[in-house]
Amino acid sequence: MSSTVDVFISDENKPANIPSYATIITQCFDLGPQQATATNISGVRITLDKRSDNEVSNIWVKFGSNITMGEAKTQRFVAQYLEDNNNPAVRAPRVYLAFTWGSFGFIVAEYIDGQMCGDADIALVAAAVQSLIDIPSPSSTPGPVGGGVIEHPFFIHRTSSIGYESVKELQDHMNGILCVTGGSGVLTSSPSSPVTACSSVYLT
Repeated sequence: MSSTVDVFISDENKPANIPSYATIITQCFDLGPQQATATNISGVRITLDKRSDNEVSNIWVKFGSNITMGEAKTQRFVAQYLEDNNNPAVRAPRVYLAFTWGSFGFIVAEYIDGQMCGDADIALVAAAVQSLIDIPSPSSTPGPVGGGVIEHPFFIHRTSSIGYESVKELQDHMNGILCVTGGSGVLTSSPSSPVTACSSVYLT
């Protein structure tokens, strides 16, 4: 590989049969086109040879030029919080590895075999979303765990152009934009209920 691999997360308790970085990268680009669907454009399931209890049969890798290490750190935080608090409503895949290769980001995580939600699951979805909303933020600064700019469709190119020191600063900026552009409504926030984003969660 011509580009350098920079590792941001390497879980010391990750499965013993996690492939090398080179293998993960190659598998992602080989399997990506085959596994792409209308709801999955940036993830691949990689099947592994499980030979012991400290190994796994599958891993899920989210990759792409828009995959950030901030997302990986946030998912890791959420997964650990839900596990530590034995939350029965929702699961977030444990993050085994997170690294960059050139302009691409890779999040190597636990594979959870789930199903798409339907109308009959509305109550379960509501409980799962509320569980995520209730997770206390590790910092008063809005953005991904560990710091960094906010990524959300609200912003041009899905990324804020500046960092915010507080939720109030973000709120005031958004309301200023709505005022200038003629948008309707006023954004408010509750310091006691910060929202923590996670790339993949599953109902339980």
